[in-house]
Parts: sequence; C-alpha cells; structure tokens
Amino acid sequence: MVIGILCESEYDFEALVVIVRRFLADVVVIEKFVPYSADGPIIGKLDAASTRFFKGYSTSLDKVDLAIYFSDLDGSELKKPQITHWISAHAKKYPERIIVPVFAEPHFEQWFLAETDCLRSVMPDLPQNIPYDDLPPKRRLKKLGQKFTDTTLSTEDVVIQLAETVNLNSLKIREPEFKCFCNELTTAVRMVQTRTIE
Repeated sequence: MVIGILCESEYDFEALVVIVRRFLADVVVIEKFVPYSADGPIIGKLDAASTRFFKGYSTSLDKVDLAIYFSDLDGSELKKPQITHWISAHAKKYPERIIVPVFAEPHFEQWFLAETDCLRSVMPDLPQNIPYDDLPPKRRLKKLGQKFTDTTLSTEDVVIQLAETVNLNSLKIREPEFKCFCNELTTAVRMVQTRTIE
C-alpha cells in the first residue's frame, strides 16, 4: 500500500509516518509514504495534494492508495469544519479517492505531552512535575527536549523518538482526535483492501 500524507511541515511528516507504520504494522504492508508539505496550514493545499496523490504530476510519480490530511487545530474552531467539509465534497466528486483527516488540538506535540511515560522514556531526567506547562505544546516540547535530552538531538529527532515509543492504546484514550483518526484509518485501509480483492 502507498499512503500519501499532507501535513504542515516535513517535521510532522516524519513523526506521523512512524505512528502510522506502527499502528498499521499488523494490518497491511506499507510500500512507501509520499509526502506533501504545505509549509504552513494545509487549507490552501487540499486540491494540489489530491492532484499529486491521486493523479500524479507525471507518470514518474507514485499514485497513492489513500491519503492522510493532517492539521494542527491551533485552537481554531474553523479549521476542522473547513477541512472535513472539503473532504466530504471531494469524496462526492471523486468517490474513488480515500482521504483520512487527522487533527491535533492544539498541536501534534500535545499527543506526546499527554503520554508522560513516553516523555520519561525519551527524557529520563524529567522532574516529577514536568515544567513549562504555561507554554503551548509545540514550544513546551521543544524546550523540554533542549533541556532534558542529549544536546546533539534536534527537536525533530526528539519527536521521532517519542513517536517510536508512545503507547498508541493509551494515546487513543487520552486524545479523542487520535482515536477518531485510528478508527477512520482502519476503515480506509479496509476499503482499499476490499477494492484490491475485487
């Protein structure tokens, strides 16, 4: 299976690949992931990503079996409805294209901050009361990584390590958006597998 991922940055892509690969490990063989970085909010890139993923810009580019559209919500009440509305309208126009939305409130990094066991496995020197709780998740995780990990690790390296160790079942309990994503991704994979059999 080939999976396309539209996300806000390359940083999000690498960690999301780790999580999706782990989640689907017993379900399907993933041949490759195809990235599409919006370099900011994905709203303005929805159509372009769909074209890239499902048509390809040329015959040399891989088409995907399904696409994941990932967005931080940043506390906005508008992002999720705008993206889900676009996906619904797109599905009516192109029913063969399977797009799975995933949202993180307010940021992707919150998933890892919610899992303190995961944080402690990557940052064993964290104090009992994890500091910087006054910062937004993105900045908080960056600051924790700078203070409590090997100084040669980039923030992206820290996030990838967290993605490799986070307990996905616990995360589904703590983060409703992640649970919803897992359910929709499972359904999407089954749809692709059913089409392949037919």
